[in-house]
Amino acid sequence: MNLHQVILCLFALGRKAQKQGVRGLGPKESEKNERTFSSETLTQGNRVISTQYGYNKGATQSGIIFGNTRHM
Repeated sequence: MNLHQVILCLFALGRKAQKQGVRGLGPKESEKNERTFSSETLTQGNRVISTQYGYNKGATQSGIIFGNTRHM
């Protein structure tokens, strides 16, 4: 028996029980939160440059050679 799968199933059952009003186990299942944006707001969002496009100011692994020791 896979204990991890059993725990996941119990949490899933607890979420569904909470949705029906019964006290359940684990986090509450989220509800639908639909939003509508004006076309102006959507075009403003397209102008923003996200950090997902690239960020090179953080820590990198440059200079690390595979199998080499790491000096701290």
